[in-house]
Amino acid sequence: MRTCTFHLNQVFPTSAVAKRFAGKCLAAILLLSSADSFAIYLNQYQANVNQRFYSGADNAFIGAGLDWSGVNNGPSWATMISPSYFLSAGHYHPGAGAQLNFYSGNDLNVAPETHTVDNFGFQTSLNGASSDVWLGRLTTPVSASITKYPILKLPSESDYIGQSIFVYGHGSSYGAGNLVGLNKISVVDTLYYNTRESEFFFNGNSGPSTAALIGGDSGGPSFVDYAGQLALVGIHYWSCGTNVGACQGDSFVPFYTDQIAAAMGTEQLTYVSAVPELSTWAMMLAGFVIVAGMTLQRRRDAASMGHQPA
Repeated sequence: MRTCTFHLNQVFPTSAVAKRFAGKCLAAILLLSSADSFAIYLNQYQANVNQRFYSGADNAFIGAGLDWSGVNNGPSWATMISPSYFLSAGHYHPGAGAQLNFYSGNDLNVAPETHTVDNFGFQTSLNGASSDVWLGRLTTPVSASITKYPILKLPSESDYIGQSIFVYGHGSSYGAGNLVGLNKISVVDTLYYNTRESEFFFNGNSGPSTAALIGGDSGGPSFVDYAGQLALVGIHYWSCGTNVGACQGDSFVPFYTDQIAAAMGTEQLTYVSAVPELSTWAMMLAGFVIVAGMTLQRRRDAASMGHQPA
């Protein structure tokens, strides 16, 4: 059963589906209005595990080995998808003239690249009305040291169900920002307004680093680890809070790729799809060889005893 409360930056829904949950949402909106302005909630939070910029000797960051450089260092979010273009939330995105800082690594002591947001802006749509995916542009492109994330593009929406995701958010309630948690996509649907969404649930009993979204996370990214490369799948949209079973909502980026690509001018949107890596194919082939060898040996043994294999 889903209970529905909304993100600090999210206006109240008017769709017929959302109205079913209106009675459960109002109290949470009031609670979120007094919450920290930049935050993410993580089950069993550990600084050395969840902080991107943790500098201690016991660093055990869950995102180590992955490239986070294309996500700006707040306060409002921008996730780079090409040298000049970024995605954020329609209701909470960096405005024209905003300065965005991008760090090529996970060390705040290294000077960031700073870029300015252009006055260009494109908001996606669904059924003739605005959706919450925002395409913005920088006045100058980022360098080659700042990654540009591909979009995870699978054959059908059902293929996204069960995909493990990294959830990137702020964390002032923990005394640090740029935190990364974990979850899994449970639903892809259109529940609020005119935005196609990928939803995940918070379960405080599901283990360390399980993530829930709270006030200020709108516009932040959710990624899938695709063969050691982060692939963008969601932009944070709304939250049901941090009660066990509470749902969390991302704008489902793969649904909007045609609109985004058409608005990017000469720059290209890139994609990845979930196919086995070469190493995976090699392991599968080795498995087939082993099974075939075992079957052949069984046949030989059975023949020697006058029996046929089952």
